[in-house]
Amino acid sequence: MLRMRRAAEGQAKDQAQVKQAAKELEAYFVSYLMKVMREAVPKGGLLPNKMGEEFYYFYDMEIGRLAAEGGGLGFSRMVEEQYGPPTHGKTKETSLSSSGSKLPIPESSR
Repeated sequence: MLRMRRAAEGQAKDQAQVKQAAKELEAYFVSYLMKVMREAVPKGGLLPNKMGEEFYYFYDMEIGRLAAEGGGLGFSRMVEEQYGPPTHGKTKETSLSSSGSKLPIPESSR
């Protein structure tokens, strides 16, 4: 009985770690995306010095963190589904279509 409880606690801890790692990955991706988009814009804007670059670095990191907490782009959910507990042949649904309709993804295609 104790062994089963410890195994369940270990699975819950692993699942929480996967969820946290997925959110951090998405936050990093969004902040990197912001940085790259900012580099595509001609230099000169409001803060054209080194202090402005540091400000934008922290700003991009915060935007990434907030986006990941709010659901983000959906990367964290996909990572959780990929590395979460197995579904044993069940079909998962995802809303990747632009209309928001659910698309089935068979377990064997992952």
